[in-house]
Amino acid sequence: MSSTNRGGERRSNAAYYTPDALARVLVASLDIPAPRLVLEPHVGEGAFMRAVRTRWPEAGLWANDIALVGATVRGTDGATSLDFLAFTRVSPLNWEVNLILGNPPYTNAEAHVRKALERVEPGGHVAFLLRLAFLESKARVPFWQEFPAKKVSVLAERPSFTGGATDSCAYGWFLWEKGRVGKTELEVLSWK
Repeated sequence: MSSTNRGGERRSNAAYYTPDALARVLVASLDIPAPRLVLEPHVGEGAFMRAVRTRWPEAGLWANDIALVGATVRGTDGATSLDFLAFTRVSPLNWEVNLILGNPPYTNAEAHVRKALERVEPGGHVAFLLRLAFLESKARVPFWQEFPAKKVSVLAERPSFTGGATDSCAYGWFLWEKGRVGKTELEVLSWK
C-alpha cells in the first residue's frame, strides 16, 4: 500500500494505491494454480481484487484494510477492517487461504510477508508488490534464508502511485510458495 490517492492529494492514512493497469499485469503474471480463496490484506481501492476477479472468476475473495472503504468490497465474498498484523487464529480468516497478495506498507513489509506466509495454507502463495530495496539489508539475510522467494519480477517501468510522475523507487513483484525451498528466479517484467 503505497500516500496519495488517484487524484494526487495526500491521504491521512499515508496510503498509496496500486494502479489498476499494474495490478492486472501482476496478477496475470502469476504462474500458479487457480486459487480457491484469495485474501488482499491491504485492499485500498481494490485494484488487486478486481484483477483477481477477472483472472479467476470462481475464486473466493476476501478484502481487508485498516481503513476499509465500502466501494472497494463490491464483488468480494467478505470484508474485514482489521490490522493484518493482528490477525490471530480466532480471526474471521481462520480458513484456508490459497493466495495472499497486494501492496503492503513498506515500513513494515517484512512483518506483512511473515504474517502472510503464516496465514496461507501449505503450498499456497504470497505475492506482494515491494520496493526492490526489500532485497537489501544484512539484517534481512536470515529472512531470505528461511523464506526464499520463488520468483522476483523486477518492474521495467516504475509505477506512479499518485496518478502523476513515477515513483523514485524501483519495484518488484515478489512471489513466495509456502514450504518451497530452492533458488529464487529473477525476471524483468514490463507492465506498460
